[in-house]
Amino acid sequence: MDRREMEALLERAMVGRLGLCVDGEPYVVPLGFVYHGRRIYFHSSPRGRKVEAMRRGPRVCFEVDEARRFLPGPTPCKFTAEYESVIAYGRVRFLEEAGERLEALRLLLRKYGAVEGAEALREEMLGDVLVGEILVEEMTGRKRS
Repeated sequence: MDRREMEALLERAMVGRLGLCVDGEPYVVPLGFVYHGRRIYFHSSPRGRKVEAMRRGPRVCFEVDEARRFLPGPTPCKFTAEYESVIAYGRVRFLEEAGERLEALRLLLRKYGAVEGAEALREEMLGDVLVGEILVEEMTGRKRS
């Protein structure tokens, strides 16, 4: 896939999977997210296994995919599917400044259809929500159509 195709999939996918390493073991977490300006934004509780893993090691990967239809083959090993997938690699940082957090949360709300909520969001409403940003350093994409 070319960069435009990969970014289009990242923009339209509804769920992504965050890949981490926890105590030497792989750990994958599904997330709601938004892709904007070569960055992936998500929100989280400030506590938990996922957040602790990112604080210890900010290097992450992030995967999205779309399976369109399965295509049977003459033998089980020849089955295939029409699909697109992207894996992005980068480093996560947690947004500290209120303006950055607000903008990222507004992008998330707009993506998931809560436009009025995005416009009404104010700094005093942020509470202890954690907002993460993955700066995409590299990405790869595959498709079969």
